Amino acid sequence: MKKTRPQILFVYNVDLTPFALIADFLHRIVSPETYPCRLCDLTYDRFTMKGEWKHFIASLPADCRFELRDRFHRQYPSYVHVPLPAVFRRSAKDGLATLLSADAIKGATTIESLRELVTAALDKGA
Repeated sequence: MKKTRPQILFVYNVDLTPFALIADFLHRIVSPETYPCRLCDLTYDRFTMKGEWKHFIASLPADCRFELRDRFHRQYPSYVHVPLPAVFRRSAKDGLATLLSADAIKGATTIESLRELVTAALDKGA
Protein backbone atom coordinates (compact mmCIF):
# COMPACT_ATOMS: atom_id res chain seq x y z
CA MET A 1 0.00 0.00 0.00
CA LYS A 2 1.37 3.39 -0.99
CA LYS A 3 1.85 5.79 1.92
CA THR A 4 0.34 9.21 1.25
CA ARG A 5 2.53 12.24 1.67
CA PRO A 6 1.64 14.67 4.44
CA GLN A 7 -0.11 17.85 3.35
CA ILE A 8 1.43 21.00 4.80
CA LEU A 9 -0.20 24.43 4.73
CA PHE A 10 1.94 27.53 5.25
CA VAL A 11 -0.25 30.52 6.17
CA TYR A 12 1.16 34.04 5.84
CA ASN A 13 -0.05 36.92 8.00
CA VAL A 14 -0.94 39.03 4.95
CA ASP A 15 -4.21 39.57 3.07
CA LEU A 16 -4.70 39.19 -0.66
CA THR A 17 -6.09 42.58 -1.63
CA PRO A 18 -4.26 45.18 -3.71
CA PHE A 19 -4.25 47.70 -0.86
CA ALA A 20 -3.07 45.12 1.68
CA LEU A 21 -0.29 43.89 -0.59
CA ILE A 22 0.98 47.43 -1.25
CA ALA A 23 0.78 48.32 2.45
CA ASP A 24 2.57 45.08 3.28
CA PHE A 25 5.35 45.81 0.80
CA LEU A 26 5.84 49.33 2.19
CA HIS A 27 5.72 48.15 5.80
CA ARG A 28 8.56 45.68 5.13
CA ILE A 29 10.71 48.53 3.79
CA VAL A 30 9.80 51.39 6.14
CA SER A 31 9.44 49.56 9.44
CA PRO A 32 10.79 46.00 9.20
CA GLU A 33 11.10 45.65 12.99
CA THR A 34 7.29 45.85 13.35
CA TYR A 35 6.43 43.77 10.29
CA PRO A 36 3.83 41.17 11.40
CA CYS A 37 4.76 38.24 9.15
CA ARG A 38 8.05 36.58 10.08
CA LEU A 39 7.34 33.82 7.56
CA CYS A 40 7.21 36.39 4.73
CA ASP A 41 10.26 38.14 6.10
CA LEU A 42 12.40 35.02 6.05
CA THR A 43 11.17 33.37 2.86
CA TYR A 44 10.61 36.28 0.45
CA ASP A 45 12.81 38.91 -1.12
CA ARG A 46 11.08 42.13 -2.09
CA PHE A 47 8.96 40.48 -4.80
CA THR A 48 9.61 36.74 -5.01
CA MET A 49 10.14 33.65 -2.92
CA LYS A 50 13.81 33.13 -2.10
CA GLY A 51 15.44 30.40 -4.17
CA GLU A 52 16.87 28.70 -1.08
CA TRP A 53 13.38 28.42 0.44
CA LYS A 54 11.84 27.27 -2.85
CA HIS A 55 14.42 24.46 -3.11
CA PHE A 56 13.87 23.48 0.51
CA ILE A 57 10.09 23.27 0.04
CA ALA A 58 10.57 21.15 -3.09
CA SER A 59 12.80 18.76 -1.13
CA LEU A 60 10.29 18.14 1.66
CA PRO A 61 8.57 14.76 1.83
CA ALA A 62 5.21 16.56 1.85
CA ASP A 63 2.78 18.31 -0.46
CA CYS A 64 3.03 21.99 0.45
CA ARG A 65 0.48 24.72 -0.10
CA PHE A 66 0.66 28.41 0.74
CA GLU A 67 -2.20 30.63 1.77
CA LEU A 68 -2.73 34.24 2.76
CA ARG A 69 -4.62 35.21 5.91
CA ASP A 70 -7.95 36.34 4.40
CA ARG A 71 -8.33 33.30 2.16
CA PHE A 72 -7.28 31.00 5.01
CA HIS A 73 -9.92 32.50 7.31
CA ARG A 74 -12.60 32.09 4.64
CA GLN A 75 -11.64 28.43 4.22
CA TYR A 76 -11.18 27.73 7.95
CA PRO A 77 -13.35 30.20 9.90
CA SER A 78 -12.82 28.34 13.17
CA TYR A 79 -9.12 29.31 12.98
CA VAL A 80 -9.74 33.06 12.87
CA HIS A 81 -8.32 33.45 16.39
CA VAL A 82 -5.17 31.41 15.73
CA PRO A 83 -2.18 33.78 15.57
CA LEU A 84 -0.46 33.88 12.19
CA PRO A 85 1.83 33.15 10.46
CA ALA A 86 1.61 29.45 11.16
CA VAL A 87 2.23 26.09 9.54
CA PHE A 88 -0.38 23.35 9.64
CA ARG A 89 -0.61 19.68 8.71
CA ARG A 90 -3.82 18.94 6.82
CA SER A 91 -5.67 15.66 6.79
CA ALA A 92 -9.07 14.73 5.45
CA LYS A 93 -9.84 12.87 8.66
CA ASP A 94 -8.63 15.33 11.32
CA GLY A 95 -8.65 18.73 9.58
CA LEU A 96 -5.73 20.94 10.60
CA ALA A 97 -3.08 20.40 13.24
CA THR A 98 -0.54 23.10 14.07
CA LEU A 99 3.01 22.15 13.13
CA LEU A 100 4.56 25.56 13.82
CA SER A 101 2.87 28.32 15.80
CA ALA A 102 3.33 32.04 15.24
CA ASP A 103 5.59 32.16 18.31
CA ALA A 104 7.79 29.35 16.98
CA ILE A 105 8.12 31.11 13.61
CA LYS A 106 8.78 34.44 15.32
CA GLY A 107 11.71 32.77 17.10
CA ALA A 108 13.39 31.87 13.81
CA THR A 109 16.15 34.36 13.13
CA THR A 110 17.35 33.01 9.78
CA ILE A 111 15.97 31.00 6.90
CA GLU A 112 18.18 28.13 8.11
CA SER A 113 16.62 28.19 11.58
CA LEU A 114 13.16 28.18 9.97
CA ARG A 115 14.17 25.19 7.82
CA GLU A 116 15.30 23.37 10.97
CA LEU A 117 11.97 24.11 12.69
CA VAL A 118 9.97 22.82 9.72
CA THR A 119 12.11 19.70 9.40
CA ALA A 120 11.88 18.92 13.11
CA ALA A 121 8.10 19.46 13.14
CA LEU A 122 7.65 17.15 10.16
CA ASP A 123 9.89 14.50 11.72
CA LYS A 124 7.99 14.72 14.99
CA GLY A 125 4.60 14.55 13.28
CA ALA A 126 5.50 11.74 10.87
